[in-house]
Amino acid sequence: MERLTLSKVKNIFGSRMVVVLATALFCGLAMFVYLAGEIRGLLAWHVLPALVFGIPKAMIAHGMPILYETPGHVGWDGQFYYYIANDLRLTADTISHLDSPTYRYQRIGLALAANFVALLTLQSWVTPFIYWGTNVLLVAAGAFALASIIKRLTLPVPLALLWSLGAGVQVTVLNGLPDAAGDAFFLIALACLMNERRLAYVLAATMAVLTREAFVVAAGGLFLLEFGRLWNDKNATTRFWAKRLLTMAMPGVALILWQLSIYARFGRLPSQEPGVAGGLINLPFAGWWQTVVGTFYGNHIFFGANAPWTERWLEPLHGILLILSSVACVILLRSRDLSSIQSKIGAALLPFALLSTTLGPVVTGHWSGYLKATTILLVPLLAVVAKFDARYRAVSIACLSGYMLLQQAAFWDRVIPDGPSSSNQFGSIEAISGKPAKDFPKTLACLGDYRSKIELKGIENFDRRPLFRTLLGRPQRYRLDVDVTNVTDKPWQYAQGAGAVALVGRWVQPGTNLEVGQSRRAIIGNDLQPGETRRLSLIVDIPPYANSSDFIITLIQDGCAWFSDARPADSLRLQLH
Repeated sequence: MERLTLSKVKNIFGSRMVVVLATALFCGLAMFVYLAGEIRGLLAWHVLPALVFGIPKAMIAHGMPILYETPGHVGWDGQFYYYIANDLRLTADTISHLDSPTYRYQRIGLALAANFVALLTLQSWVTPFIYWGTNVLLVAAGAFALASIIKRLTLPVPLALLWSLGAGVQVTVLNGLPDAAGDAFFLIALACLMNERRLAYVLAATMAVLTREAFVVAAGGLFLLEFGRLWNDKNATTRFWAKRLLTMAMPGVALILWQLSIYARFGRLPSQEPGVAGGLINLPFAGWWQTVVGTFYGNHIFFGANAPWTERWLEPLHGILLILSSVACVILLRSRDLSSIQSKIGAALLPFALLSTTLGPVVTGHWSGYLKATTILLVPLLAVVAKFDARYRAVSIACLSGYMLLQQAAFWDRVIPDGPSSSNQFGSIEAISGKPAKDFPKTLACLGDYRSKIELKGIENFDRRPLFRTLLGRPQRYRLDVDVTNVTDKPWQYAQGAGAVALVGRWVQPGTNLEVGQSRRAIIGNDLQPGETRRLSLIVDIPPYANSSDFIITLIQDGCAWFSDARPADSLRLQLH
């Protein structure tokens, strides 16, 4: 057997294919854990479809169900891009299920790529696996392209993982958004331009701007760089000028034509969609400053006084990234060789970095927004690090690696929890009613009368494919659909504190009411009037003691009484395991 030397090990782990493989495996691992938790074993749910927007008829025909069934949960944007991938012509039915049709439709690049993969695999539609797999393939290809650029910069090739494993990239793959695909297309375009493969650059850059329109400013920067290079070339003929500039202008021309076609059809540009101008674009650093101040002063745009730890760390670092990447691009543009890869990186990503400073509070309010929009700005930082001597290079790489590890903590904090939104959607007043808790009374008086009628209408496994939970060692969970009838003469209501009425399951010792545990709650939502019946869904995680316990389905009025204690005959007692 051939001896494995240290140099051979370095060659293996320094190869671009290892970066590609690591990226793909990481995407697969993240999706596996997600399937065992939030999306309950069904890959179609990775785009987080919600009842608020509904599902197009064509997707329903393919068997796609709704993940978030309550009116207060809107899901996320991946649902819209997935619907477009299965309706490239954007019919009226699909339009009715999009929040901002023209804004979503302008980002058609990922949908086109997914349809191409579906064609190659002889599929008649873009299946959930093809859609997710296309995103994974593109990010892996982008990682290969970035590894090629990094190799040219004489940096360790695995540094490409700082982009491909970044939380912003991974969360878009996980939830079906196009941002990482746009990054990947542009990194491929840069690698092609680095190797003077200009037609390939045009194709990749065009796909980048059709996937995320912001990349048109990066393509514009490269156009200006080419103009400057030609200006300095005294031997360039007019024909050569025209050929080169026309080639570099093609991505911008393609985007303009696409935007005009959208305007001709819908009568408005994507930027004219309500909420786009103010929510997504603002004055430089205004959106970032608003969310940073809100995080530390208790008035965050999304979380109020309860901003999570991720924002206390990542939001300030995001501002630092914007500043350092802009400075890095300026440093790279000081190179006298306008044909160098450093100059190309600086010319492309300086306008992109400056544009990123204008992101509005809707984007800067959470790491899943601003990191997916700006992770590519690590590239100019890496290009500048390549200029440092060994000591400063090592310190810089350590700092960038630490930034990525912090992102990893935020990413897994989103992925690992056991279905926080999906499982708790029936226990959240905001999700059930679509109204904030502050709109309900703080406390209510005790009812006194605890009569009720409870009927179990169905039991099913809450996970469509429980295999993933089993492999991860997680307990099974069930959904119990229960009809609850108010047979008293007083309304049952929700309150922020004492007096709220909710459906809950109690694990008790057999034949007694001695409690050993409780299930998640099902909130009644708006007032349940006397004589009214409402179907509630109770999500039950099976505990280790289920085999030795009875399960009682009952109601509780917080701070007052268990309905099952006041009237045991009205509750349901069963075995559940």
